[in-house]
Amino acid sequence: MEIIQITIAESDRVMSLQEFATYLRLFRAAYAVGTHFRNLSLQEMLNEQETLVTSVRDVFSRGSLADPEHKFFNHPLGEDEIQLIEIKKESPMEILVGGSLVLLTFGVIISGGEMAFENGKLRCKLPPLAVGIQKLRAVFGISAHSSRERLDAATTGLQSAVGIRQSVKQPETPAPQRRRAIQVEDI
Repeated sequence: MEIIQITIAESDRVMSLQEFATYLRLFRAAYAVGTHFRNLSLQEMLNEQETLVTSVRDVFSRGSLADPEHKFFNHPLGEDEIQLIEIKKESPMEILVGGSLVLLTFGVIISGGEMAFENGKLRCKLPPLAVGIQKLRAVFGISAHSSRERLDAATTGLQSAVGIRQSVKQPETPAPQRRRAIQVEDI
């Protein structure tokens, strides 16, 4: 297992936990897709970055591979699984990860990052989270709109499971209501 320091570029806005989790999930998927490119050397990957991104985008645009249940998002990678070793929440954020050097390189390339050797160590710089999420979604053919639709469907399913009905907005009445119905926006 190789250990690599990844620096996520600063952003001018606060990062939400949801954004961070989304980014890690998409980066892990890019890492997993890299298992199909093991035959390439690190130098070949670095020389052919645009070709790799285009190839992956083309494959994912042809089918339902971007489905969140697809194996790239959930399939265990065994000994090759990426390991989160340390997170330094500073400005910029630094993450120390372990895993396959080839797969980590692939994940960095697909997410729009840059790589360099400094003092004998491989260092990676990734774009700000929002930019990285946008790049990874584009490669995997996942739109923010489709993600919102899945979230809405899951929220509706959760409400049905626990017996909460989505209220229909009624015209305002002059008498104040003591309790209001739980609405989708509240959850």
